[in-house]
Formats: sequence, structure tokens, C-alpha cells
Amino acid sequence: MRLEEFKKRMNKYDIIALQEVFALGTSRQHRLINFARQQGFVYVNRAVPPPLFSRKFIDAGLLILSKYPILETDAIIFKEGTQIDFYAAKQVIYSKIQLNEHTIESNIHLFTTHLQASYHDNCDSINSLNDLARKDQFLEFIDFVKSKIQDSTELCIIAGDFNINARAHPADSVTESKEYKDMMEIFSKKLPEFEIKDLLKETYGCHPCTYADITLKDGKIIPRETVLTHTADYCMEESIDYIFSILQKSNLTPALSSSKIKITEFFVEDLPVTQLSDHYGISLDLLHTNKIPPL
Repeated sequence: MRLEEFKKRMNKYDIIALQEVFALGTSRQHRLINFARQQGFVYVNRAVPPPLFSRKFIDAGLLILSKYPILETDAIIFKEGTQIDFYAAKQVIYSKIQLNEHTIESNIHLFTTHLQASYHDNCDSINSLNDLARKDQFLEFIDFVKSKIQDSTELCIIAGDFNINARAHPADSVTESKEYKDMMEIFSKKLPEFEIKDLLKETYGCHPCTYADITLKDGKIIPRETVLTHTADYCMEESIDYIFSILQKSNLTPALSSSKIKITEFFVEDLPVTQLSDHYGISLDLLHTNKIPPL
């Protein structure tokens, strides 16, 4: 049902990065890809399958759909993972996308990932293991990103569900969590020659909620979405989804820049759900300078 509703909204975009589009036990991913190709998303990059003789039997559910040519693809499966995530081939996938055939400067490096989760119904000792696994995955992730962009002056975009809550407290969108600060420090240490921007923070001046949002009813705070969201997560107001831009500091006049970054909530009506997903989406426009010939 949600897939059919999602199909109606796809053509607003030229490139889509998705998480949790699982292929195990369902034809939904296959049907989505077939429909996307009919709508002009003829270039597809999906997560690599779990290794044949591993204990991982759940695919990563990552998918990149593009109306522009994908010139290169790659992926790595993370070594670490705990709880149910241990059985998934958690990974990062990479696409080099050509936005204009006349100049290499119009290529973008696009990465998407879905990192290890922690769970509010866990005890602290279990979640500490989840937190450590997520940090190890992030370190692997950034090393992989660096291997792809270290000699490039092209724009790099990272998008996905990091499960790293930027907020220290649910209702506080300004005070940053230690895990978020650690993530940004790892970015800086691993990629010292690059400028890294958290585009949501740059736009909103804070960390907007992307998961387990709230609303008011009769003066009381209640969860905004209750069908898809785990009950233990109600009203947690987490900021765990991101789009980062990464660009060489030496590139003073980039050919591409981002604008109109915004939370896209994807509300629906007359369905048993209020949103297409338990998470909000994030969208942006890519603008090119006069250095690039018109498309």
C-alpha cells in the first residue's frame, strides 16, 4: 500500500537514495525498480547481497535510483553488527553519478548507508554494545568514503539513516549529543583536507526531528505516528537521518552546490497510516555554476 503511494511521488526527484527497501521474502524491491525504470530512473545501484556462507541472511535494503548515468558503483559490508542487525549485511553503497556529460566537474559522489541501531527497550549494557558496533561501522564507512574521494575535487553527498541521534534530549534541538560530536570529530580527523557540512544543521540552525516526532492533542503531547513507529520510541523526537556535503577545501569555486535542503514529511490521507515511512525524508536541490555548460 505504501509502495503504491510512494510511486506517485517519485517523479518529483531525479536521484533517490533509500534505506530499508529489503528484498528478503518480498517482491517489493523488484517491483519498485521496475516501476522506477519506467519513470526514467534507468540507472540503479542496489546493495550487494549477503556473502553466501556467512550467517547474514538479511540484505541491507539500500537502493539508489537515478535519472542520470551512474558511472561507477561499489560497496562494503561492515564487519561489526549486534542483535538483529548482526544478521543483516549492513553496508554502505557508492555511486558516481554524471550530471552533465560535458565536464567531469559535474560528477557527484553519492553514498548511502543504514548504520547499527540501538533500541529504547534494551538495557544499557546491550545498547552499549550496539553503540560500539555503530561507531566501528562509521569508522569503516568513512575510510571507504575517503578511498573514493581523496583525489577528487567533485562534490560528495552522504545520505542515510545513521542511527546517531544528534540531540542530547528529545525536546532540545540545539544541545548536541556526545555521539554526534564524536561523529563530527571523526569526520574532521579522517578527512582533514575536506570541508564537511551537516546540511540540515546548516539550514535549520539546529537538529530537526526526523524520527518519532510529536504533536499536541487537547493540550497533551502525543506521538505523531503510531502505526510504523515502535512503541518504545514514541515521542523520542530523534534526529538520526542526515545529508552531508563534502568538498575539497582547495576547491574554492565548486561546480556544484546544494540548496533548499528540507525535511520532507510525506504525510498521506485516507490510509491506515499517516506517513509513508516512520522516518521523515530529506531533500535538496543541486545547483551548477556557470562553469558547467547548460544541460
